[in-house]
Amino acid sequence: DIPEATISRSVAQQGTIDGVALLTATGLATSRGDARRLITQGALLVDRERITDPLARIAITKPIIVQCGKRRFRRVKLES
Repeated sequence: DIPEATISRSVAQQGTIDGVALLTATGLATSRGDARRLITQGALLVDRERITDPLARIAITKPIIVQCGKRRFRRVKLES
């Protein structure tokens, strides 16, 4: 079973969030620097699509599956 994380609407402007903020908000990275390093190394996958740009905007219109590395997953949804 995949742990769930909820992103507040104040963090995700217009339903999108950048990869660095996504990793830190879900607890998959301990800091923004750590998140940036993980993304540039290719560790971030959103719905099985690799994200390598730390500033890329990720839409959270529906629940998404975020994977960081091989074994860390979160089901992320926007706060209602």
